[in-house]
Amino acid sequence: MRLFASKWTTTAAAGIVVFLGACGADGGAPRPTPGDDTLGPIVGEELSRMVLDLAQFPPEFENFVAGAGNGALTLEAASAEDFNPAEERADLTKFGWDSGYEATFNAEGNIEDQSGVFLAASEVTLFKTLAGAQGYFDNEDAELLDNVGTTSDNVTLNEAERIQLSVADDASGGRFKATLVLEDPDPDDDIPPAEVVYRGMVTAFRRGRLVGTVAIYVADDVGEGERERLEGRLKDLTRKMNEQIAEVLAGPAASPGS
Repeated sequence: MRLFASKWTTTAAAGIVVFLGACGADGGAPRPTPGDDTLGPIVGEELSRMVLDLAQFPPEFENFVAGAGNGALTLEAASAEDFNPAEERADLTKFGWDSGYEATFNAEGNIEDQSGVFLAASEVTLFKTLAGAQGYFDNEDAELLDNVGTTSDNVTLNEAERIQLSVADDASGGRFKATLVLEDPDPDDDIPPAEVVYRGMVTAFRRGRLVGTVAIYVADDVGEGERERLEGRLKDLTRKMNEQIAEVLAGPAASPGS
């Protein structure tokens, strides 16, 4: 699930997603997961019910539109959105990626015109084995700071720091600041292209073979107090998504009469 500096596409440009796994770099032997409810078969229809609906995000997101890439993810789509697609594809393959599902919602209009909140997203990734999910989660954490100060597709990750939380088997998160250089309308003139600075906060958790992510992006004009409030909501949504996954795995595929 692209644990660090991956890119979710907004209506105008790619943005960085940051989240941090907990634990060590190598994964090692599978850590005990008492009562693991992810050991049985998990199908795509179940994954689609694990991600968050727009209505579950704070009221300021209510007029957002669904992202064009929402839905089931292929390995190619999952890796293409990373800061380093080739490396991400290799990692997903190494750790036994099975399938994934993404739900992204963004404000209408171009990114350079945004003010306040402009993106909400959640994603769930299924691995073939518990050890694979643990290994991937830990591997991404080990690479966390490698991308600070680097640029990909005109997006530079300026800074990042951890968010602490406890959800499911492993969990953590991050807040970040990034700069996007917009496409130059006239490369031949002496005027440098415009830049957009924005911020984001992302949480990640591992529940058995599943890795879930929740993200909120805001424009740089959002003050620290408001960002702290949104971060609190983000943590609540992360816990809600974990509970939602548990409900999907415990219940029938569909309610009677639906």
